[in-house]
Amino acid sequence: MKKRYFRLLLLLCVCFSAFANTTASFSSVVTVESNVIQVRAWDSVPVTTLTIDGNKTPSEKIVNGDFSQGLTGWSAVGDVALINETEHNVTPLHQNMIRIGRDTEDDSKFVSDNVLSQEIENRSNNVAAVGFWYNFETFETAPGFDEPGFMVYINDQMVHQVLAKDITSPSLDGLRGSEWRFLSVNVSGFSNPTLTLKFHAGNTGDTLRQSFVYIGQVTTNAAIAHASTVFHLHALSQLSIKKISARYRLNGQVIEKNDIDSLSFSFPSRIDDNVLEYWAEDTSGTAEQHHFVQVLFDNTPPLAITDLKATDDGNGNFTLNWTAPSDQNFSQIDQAAGYDIRYSTMLPLPSISDQDWETLPKPSIRTTDGLPGSGLRPPLLAGQQEIYDVHVDGNASAYYFVVRSHDQALNNSPISNVAQGKTLSQAAPELHSQLSDVAHLRFSLQNVQNFTDLEYLVEYDHDVDQQTIHEGLKGQVLLPGNTDSFDSQDIFFGTCSTNTLCVEHEHIQNIQVTVTLRNKNDAVLDTILKSP
Repeated sequence: MKKRYFRLLLLLCVCFSAFANTTASFSSVVTVESNVIQVRAWDSVPVTTLTIDGNKTPSEKIVNGDFSQGLTGWSAVGDVALINETEHNVTPLHQNMIRIGRDTEDDSKFVSDNVLSQEIENRSNNVAAVGFWYNFETFETAPGFDEPGFMVYINDQMVHQVLAKDITSPSLDGLRGSEWRFLSVNVSGFSNPTLTLKFHAGNTGDTLRQSFVYIGQVTTNAAIAHASTVFHLHALSQLSIKKISARYRLNGQVIEKNDIDSLSFSFPSRIDDNVLEYWAEDTSGTAEQHHFVQVLFDNTPPLAITDLKATDDGNGNFTLNWTAPSDQNFSQIDQAAGYDIRYSTMLPLPSISDQDWETLPKPSIRTTDGLPGSGLRPPLLAGQQEIYDVHVDGNASAYYFVVRSHDQALNNSPISNVAQGKTLSQAAPELHSQLSDVAHLRFSLQNVQNFTDLEYLVEYDHDVDQQTIHEGLKGQVLLPGNTDSFDSQDIFFGTCSTNTLCVEHEHIQNIQVTVTLRNKNDAVLDTILKSP
């Protein structure tokens, strides 16, 4: 019996040891309730996603922008160091920061000699802004030196600089600092497929009394918005979300919004520094690393397109062309961000609100060889000619096209002028006539399906006492439903008989027939025939 108890006790010890080894690899809480062991892992952190109504979710093009992987993805020249602890009373925004330049008063290198750089992929001009946190520090006290002590370049073009004399904060052990600042640089004016970002820091004028800079986080996350753009945050976690938060500065005041696990909001106006900060925290008190997104504002739409034209082949295929509109209010490149083509079978088009616009159908885009295309391509630069081949399905006799453009903030331009195109059912209905020797005019129409009625006017000249008299004869005929032709209508010039269109004049000349067709949507086509 004792051996049995001893073996049982030994087994329990082994099991407890195995359990301890299993749970030692993560931070957890272990509780015992009703003889059931429960383990809850708390080492995971919440994850927050940002979406923007009608706009692209900001995408990150910077490699290792928080320096969590050291200098991976970056090129460094001169005095460039990875710092993961508080230095000179400057604490990393996250776990790491980069110091560019030497942090002592000893002689050191010039500002051009200390460089941190990265090449950023920019195909299709998909990078709108580059933002970064920096904290500039300087020992320099003499005027005219270290001016600048910190410089930022995009493709060898200086976009920002800080002078030592601009730092007026009280010195600590002879060192003055700017504190952490965020700078957003609009780079939408650079059309290069690659952007080279360079940070320089160091001495200017001499090598004494160092100036240097800490770089916190670098990002291309940028949301281009207008006043009514709605931002949505949603947080997920293994535990319940305690709160999700968004913070920004407006007119010098810090605004913070909080909710349980999701949050939606818009900005009443342009926010200070163009920076939105957001994060989430779970019920254990674990918070994720704060995210920073640049918010760039543009409330002015592109100009309206005023020269839209449509040509057709009569089979539902149309070629549309117009001049690319101007949009100079946000980007240095005069170029809209996208197009939207719609059509209608009715005129006049109704007063179009945004809601009405969405009810209008879109034509299918075709390639130059007539095959289905991949959709609307990015707009050309302002002033260049846009050409699109489109196709519409249906049997309407006429189609009316309109276009509007939008910018990167999704501000829609005014609607363009209306361009009309015809299909085969309305493509110049064939008007056949015959004027006999006895002044008998007969005419018929082909390709008149979908037309409901016909109005005609016969005008002619005749001689009266050697004077030419101009006269006319009007009439209206209901077309026989959906047939392809109308055959026929007679007009007699001479002896009149019952139920005929009759003109009792001799010496008739210069006969002109004008036919007006109306289709089911009340669209009008005029066809004119002159007969000898």
